[in-house]
Amino acid sequence: TRRVITPLAVDKKQPTQVLTDAQSQYRSYQPLILPDENLVGTPRQLKAGTLYAGAEEPCIRLREALGSDVRYEVYFTIRDYCDFIPSMYCEYLRHNSFCTFDKYVESSGYHKLNWVNLYRILVDVFGTDQVVFFNFETFSKYEALLMNKLLPQGQMYKRYRIDDRPSIARASFCESAIKLFELGSDLLDEQGLKKLVELVEAGALDDNWSTDQKYRPLNNDSLLKERYTQHVQTLEELGNFM
Repeated sequence: TRRVITPLAVDKKQPTQVLTDAQSQYRSYQPLILPDENLVGTPRQLKAGTLYAGAEEPCIRLREALGSDVRYEVYFTIRDYCDFIPSMYCEYLRHNSFCTFDKYVESSGYHKLNWVNLYRILVDVFGTDQVVFFNFETFSKYEALLMNKLLPQGQMYKRYRIDDRPSIARASFCESAIKLFELGSDLLDEQGLKKLVELVEAGALDDNWSTDQKYRPLNNDSLLKERYTQHVQTLEELGNFM
């Protein structure tokens, strides 16, 4: 569904009817889950300083395509900004030409990120009762409750046990990997550097990197930490927040 529905939802040139036709083949699935945060923003948009600025439009297109006879719910995970931004940067490196972290955030305005604003956008489009925000930092507390709600009736959630050494692709790149990319940017062309990123992502060079320190250049940013704490408090006051 991500490959079919998301591009149509975010492509302004596609008429809504095209999106309706594309997702009609999934109508028999109850529930139909679209697990894609790219519907409201991408790592490239963060670099450009426009992350979530246009979140409303693809959501409206999706709502109109689903139609009034479909009951929908929106679940959105928030993260500590100090971890979220480097994670977006690492995701950006997987799909785009290499740039340093400083260059990535140079014009991003990342200090203006605001989960509360995004919550209000989603509520405006889908309605208060249809939007639930939950906190990535405390996800384990309500994981089973949430997943059982998403599963078809009669099926119970059984947690998938990730290997002791999950691939780097499951999280941000580690510090040593970022240093390798920076060094490689001086020695390799664009295609060679992309291949290096793919090799690191696949764990082909050094399995021990999966236990290395995550890349956290904003870990000591007190302003971001304070904003995140304030925004979490506001979301708790607004309700529909786990």
